[in-house]
Amino acid sequence: MHIYFCSEPLWTSVLEGCVAGFLVSATSKAEARAISREIYMEPRPVQGKDKDGKVKILVFGGTTEGREIADALADLGFEVTVSVATELGRDELKDIADIEVVVGRKSADEIAAMLWTGDYKYCVDATHPYATEVTENIKAACRKLQISYDRLKREEEQVEIPANAVYVNSAREACVYLLGHMAQADTVFITTGAKEAREFADILPEHRYIRVLPTEESQRLCADAGFLADHILTGHGPFSKEENVKALEETGATYLVTKDGGKTGGFPEKMQAAEACDVVPIVIRRPKEEGKTMEQLVRKFSRIMEMME
Repeated sequence: MHIYFCSEPLWTSVLEGCVAGFLVSATSKAEARAISREIYMEPRPVQGKDKDGKVKILVFGGTTEGREIADALADLGFEVTVSVATELGRDELKDIADIEVVVGRKSADEIAAMLWTGDYKYCVDATHPYATEVTENIKAACRKLQISYDRLKREEEQVEIPANAVYVNSAREACVYLLGHMAQADTVFITTGAKEAREFADILPEHRYIRVLPTEESQRLCADAGFLADHILTGHGPFSKEENVKALEETGATYLVTKDGGKTGGFPEKMQAAEACDVVPIVIRRPKEEGKTMEQLVRKFSRIMEMME
């Protein structure tokens, strides 16, 4: 049987009860429906091993935790593939031996196709805690394909927050708050990433600055959102308190928009810089999530490896 990825959800109009995203080789609707049932309704006979007998694990990464768990799993003897969104994500993995890295942002259909064709036995989701849509797509695909799924959650630490901090639930809420509170001379320094740049398009360009990763994609997204070229700062965090203070002073910021990325994401240093510069932090709340800690996952996969020996 041949399975081909299809970017258009053709299944919804052709087959009953089939998940969009796969186009299979079939000579009739009946045969296609039978293949569909085989893929999606019957248990998949996953071997989950490569030609050398190593158990295959797919890690969705692009975070510090993703790099750490990939390294730990490779050390345990698993065949590890790491999926990251950008070339920067690949660069962070270059020092880890014996892993495969796949680069590129993936839709829900592409995630399912990758899990199916890769014949993985386990999947670890170590994506960013704010990447909730990606996490839901990974979970749904693993559930459908009967692949063992684990979420590696970022631990929450106690961070001292300035008394004037404002909490919101999204980048859009942050923009609405700013539109209602910014004075004529105020400026905002945005550190939520290029993907949310468009959410701040309603603020006058001369009153908003943004710091993003030094990639062409980030530059394009910021330009599309109307950010002035000299209002786009680039860098690869996490940033120190001193670096954040410098950025706040250079931009003349009166507001700082940030996510709660924890210590891993440099959140404490942002709060320290905001307090030192008397800047109002607008914090986008971290989504609630369930999952395992790094220690719990390493312990789990260590036991699995021991039982196989």
